[in-house]
Amino acid sequence: MKFGFAFEKALEFGCEKIATGHYARVKEGHIQEAKDKSKDQSYFLFGLKREVIEKIIFPLGEMKKEEIKPIALEKLPWLGSLESYKDSQEICFVTDTYIEILQKHLNVDQKGVVKDTSGKVIGEHKGYMHYTIGKRKGLTINGAHEPHFVVGIDAKTNTVIAGKKEELLQKRVVAQNFSLAQDFKEGVYGVKVRYRSPQVKAHVKIEGDKIIAELKEGVYGLASGQALVVYQEDLVLGGGWIEA
Repeated sequence: MKFGFAFEKALEFGCEKIATGHYARVKEGHIQEAKDKSKDQSYFLFGLKREVIEKIIFPLGEMKKEEIKPIALEKLPWLGSLESYKDSQEICFVTDTYIEILQKHLNVDQKGVVKDTSGKVIGEHKGYMHYTIGKRKGLTINGAHEPHFVVGIDAKTNTVIAGKKEELLQKRVVAQNFSLAQDFKEGVYGVKVRYRSPQVKAHVKIEGDKIIAELKEGVYGLASGQALVVYQEDLVLGGGWIEA
């Protein structure tokens, strides 16, 4: 919406530039990481087209959060005390957990089986929507003597796959290419596989409509549907959607 319909409407109204509150910057036609690395949101903006990037202004990109609050208090006194404003994290309209939103529209409490990575039934769960990759709590595992983590979810059969922590570790990522240029040069780059994760070095190449990243160090909790974002230092080159 923000960089689609709303962006098009802004241009129709004759706006030359569009400002947003994202913590990011623009450099040489690319999205650049924010100065405040702890707030950086460049990961979410990997899919923006060049013509959109050229029109964006990020007023917060060169600032730290602690620098912004005093300015806001001085210029916008009607905001009141900023101590009562919580920092938004990921899904901004979810006040507690996303499951509370789903409960309003779906039956999330449908018990199902838990299987190990070989397909053997080893326990049960309270409904696949309660779980994310890497989650440990909420599973009932028969006779388990060590922690089990969610390593996979099959929504069609309401099945959760669980395994030991080492089974979460992955060093190869395949993603459906969304915004990485076809003339992208194969080589070693920084990649992120989730928001707030640090960049890890990887050998990245394009094969057809896929991005293949061979990570120098494994990552835990890789989930399909998350974004694989490719960086050259602090510049976003593009990315795609991770496949199972």
